[in-house]
Amino acid sequence: MSMSFSLDLFKSIKGKLILAFLGVSLLPITLVTIIASTQTQKNIANLVGGNFDSTAHLMNTEMENWITERK
Repeated sequence: MSMSFSLDLFKSIKGKLILAFLGVSLLPITLVTIIASTQTQKNIANLVGGNFDSTAHLMNTEMENWITERK
């Protein structure tokens, strides 16, 4: 198992097929991972932003009710 063996493997049709199949199989997995990660980050940001908006609105309503009761 010398360096020449590994180089010979990639010069052979077997080695080229292994590399081709690895490339063909890893490319879609990588793309799906990137797309899923991006979508997940966007969804989390939207959820957090929506929660902040609803919390701020609720706090505003509570403050207005508290002020109205004190008058």
